[in-house]
Amino acid sequence: MSDRAGPAHALAGAEDALGTVDIVVANAGGPPPGPFMGSDDAGWDLAVQQNLLGTVRLMRAALPAMRARGWGRIVTITSTSVREVIDGLALSNATRAGVAGAV
Repeated sequence: MSDRAGPAHALAGAEDALGTVDIVVANAGGPPPGPFMGSDDAGWDLAVQQNLLGTVRLMRAALPAMRARGWGRIVTITSTSVREVIDGLALSNATRAGVAGAV
């Protein structure tokens, strides 16, 4: 999901295999654990691409067809860190809160 075209490609593959996709579940894997000061820009970039932008791109790919049909559901799975920060998971805490804020 961290690749810019990945979410649309995954959705297209699901539609080819299954037909109409009525329910999409966005559940990207977590970035590596670590404290805020232990994360460099590359780690932040990957976490944002995978967790936040991957979910945003998947929703953008799925919504037009769902709207055209007048039905569909998108479920985003994040973490309890959206409500309470989990020590040692700076990248996950930040990006998953971003997903919650985007939807």
